[in-house]
Amino acid sequence: MKWIRKFAGTYTRFPSMNIEQKSEEIDRLREQLRLLKKELEYEQLKSTSYLEMIKIAEEDLKIPIRKSLVPNSPESKRPLS
Repeated sequence: MKWIRKFAGTYTRFPSMNIEQKSEEIDRLREQLRLLKKELEYEQLKSTSYLEMIKIAEEDLKIPIRKSLVPNSPESKRPLS
C-alpha cells in the first residue's frame, strides 16, 4: 500500500489534453492509419505478384522453387505437372 501512496501522484493514466491537442492527435492518427492501409495494400499486391511469379516459373518453366515440407516423401519426388 505504501507504493500506491508513493506513486499515485506521479502517475496519470490519461494525460490531460485540450480540445485542440486532441483534434490534432486524431488528425495525425487518421493520417497514420491512411498511410498504413496504403502500405498494407501495396504489400498485399506485392505478395500476390511474387506468388504468381513462382507459380509461372514452376508450371510453365518447370523450375522447382518451393521446398517440400517433408524430405524424401513420395510427394517431393513426383515430377512437376
